[in-house]
Amino acid sequence: MKKIFAIAVSAVLLLGALSFAGCAHKDNPHGYDANIVVQSSRGDEWLFAPETEELTAEYEYTGEEIEFRVARYNLPDMWIPGQGSPQDFRNEWFDSGNDSRFYQDTYIFYNEGGKRQKCKRVDKLIASEKGKYVFGFKTSGEGIFNYREFYLTVTIY
Repeated sequence: MKKIFAIAVSAVLLLGALSFAGCAHKDNPHGYDANIVVQSSRGDEWLFAPETEELTAEYEYTGEEIEFRVARYNLPDMWIPGQGSPQDFRNEWFDSGNDSRFYQDTYIFYNEGGKRQKCKRVDKLIASEKGKYVFGFKTSGEGIFNYREFYLTVTIY
């Protein structure tokens, strides 16, 4: 009886582990890690190298809206040997435009007292009120990119 119980428990645990394995984001087997530049509407820029998960910025309060977006990207490891001359993309930067492989979709806002007030998905990432914003960005893991999440924390004082 103990043996049957142990097998049943093992089977349930294995099935549970397998169900979570399907939810995890996986790297694209043909994808590359990217250097990604986030830019503000004021012209400030932050470089997210492949190993960078979070960067910060501070602004003095003016009441003006500041928008943040992925501006461009670079594929530092992308070198395609080919017949004739190889294609070397390691030093080229590409404008992201409205590229659907980049998501700028979530943010959390903490007011001056530190209380979380907003956490939502949006089309544009905008900071204007005094407080701390945590803007979330992602790459899709499709096409030439590996999946990745990274964050820009902006404080307006």
